[in-house]
Amino acid sequence: MRTFIYLVTRRAKNTLKEFIRRPSRILFVVFFLFILIFSFYTTAHSTTDESFLRDTSEFYAIVFAIYTYVFFATAKNGFINGASMFSMADVNLLFTAPLKEKNVLSFGLFQQLGKSLTLGFFILYQSSLVKSIYGLPVSALFAVLIGYGAVVFAGQLSATVIYALTCSDDSKVIKGKAVFYGVFALFIGILLFKTFTSDVSLEGLVNASRERIMYLCPVSGFVSFTVQGAIEGNAASLIAGIAVFALLCFVFYLIISKIKGDFYEDVLKATQISHSAITARKEGKAAETAPRNVKTGKTGLGKGHGASVITYKHKKENKRSNPLVLNPVSLLMAGFSLIYCLMFSGENIALFVINVYTMSMTVCIGRWAKEFTYPYIYLIPESNFRKLLYLLKADMPLMAAESLICFIPLVALGSCNIAEGIAMTAARFTFGLLFIGVNLLLQRFTGDSEKKFLSVTLYFLLSMIFSLPAVAVGVITGMAFPFNSEISFLFISIINTAIAFMLIYICRNVLEYAEYNNR
Repeated sequence: MRTFIYLVTRRAKNTLKEFIRRPSRILFVVFFLFILIFSFYTTAHSTTDESFLRDTSEFYAIVFAIYTYVFFATAKNGFINGASMFSMADVNLLFTAPLKEKNVLSFGLFQQLGKSLTLGFFILYQSSLVKSIYGLPVSALFAVLIGYGAVVFAGQLSATVIYALTCSDDSKVIKGKAVFYGVFALFIGILLFKTFTSDVSLEGLVNASRERIMYLCPVSGFVSFTVQGAIEGNAASLIAGIAVFALLCFVFYLIISKIKGDFYEDVLKATQISHSAITARKEGKAAETAPRNVKTGKTGLGKGHGASVITYKHKKENKRSNPLVLNPVSLLMAGFSLIYCLMFSGENIALFVINVYTMSMTVCIGRWAKEFTYPYIYLIPESNFRKLLYLLKADMPLMAAESLICFIPLVALGSCNIAEGIAMTAARFTFGLLFIGVNLLLQRFTGDSEKKFLSVTLYFLLSMIFSLPAVAVGVITGMAFPFNSEISFLFISIINTAIAFMLIYICRNVLEYAEYNNR
């Protein structure tokens, strides 16, 4: 026990020393703490009109949906490479030390519990929104945060258990996937069945999600039930939920420690994969996840000559990594748009702003951004500007399809007409072009800088600056034509396109120095 106490205290001391020696991290923490304190202060001193508050059942349904998605996305990693509760430093120190396996496993679980709580820290920033819509205090978000950490922790444990049970045989992987996806498909089916047999509306969907049978949904069901009990002051629900969660973690602990005589090999493999991914991100390299068994099939590109090869290369990679046209993020945004339309019908501008804000955080992770870290594009004997245009070409159809599907629910539900839906789709697409131009500008003048916080800050600052002309014109035209919002979106699209192509042209020589881009 003294070994683990020494390790924890020494690690905390070294982390504090490193934090003090890096002013950028101090500024980062101070900035976000200021925002958090300001959010709490405005929430505490704000007044809400109870006549406009929505039913808190919607809030609990949203929490249940988030928990379910997080647990599903975390636990399914067990079919790929498991989930590691250790770092490579832990492997080098603990796995070679004369310590009992159970003690090492307990230390890993304790360490993972702390990390799980920090992952959901962003939840606390929604205090003012939650109070204005549902009238819930800040303490409700702390309960949601603890529940989020519990779900992530249980997801990590589940991934480790799944990997330990299935890693030795591919047939077990197939059977495990059938059971895992079948359970979630069953609960989704129950949810839809109860919605369509009672009331096909948002209220019906919320009521169906709060049925007692949904509390049996793996982890997310009873954790959301426990969070609801904590918020409403129901001691019985709180104690029952904590007891079930503790029992589940204990069972997972026994499985991990007893399923094999030595769990070090599996943990070491998962840790190695996780460490490689983290190292690749720190070095600015792209880390692709390959399946355990790769089907060769047809090889080669089949099309393309010169700079156009990059476009067809990206198309092939997109098709092989995801046979669907849209990625999960796009489908998630479409689902969010649908729910938002049902909850806040008529507030199309707010939905548009949220879509654009979300896209600003995802547009820079496309394959075009990863290509800067590979040597191939620099070796093509073509002009840099031509290569840059073909580099961006492959992601354009995907970005257009994502913009389209985000606003289909508005047209389908009658929240806007077809012309307005097309105009919003075009405006969102041009904002994507603008954000790509800003990314290229940063790549042109800073390269792949190791100062990630500075790069992210500059990215959002420049994005706001270059978005101002379109936003200003959109507001002015909106005031001039209050009943024809498609005119405003049309002007936004024109200005964004002009600025985006200006930025792309300024960065036409971004591929000139490979060693600068990959420093």
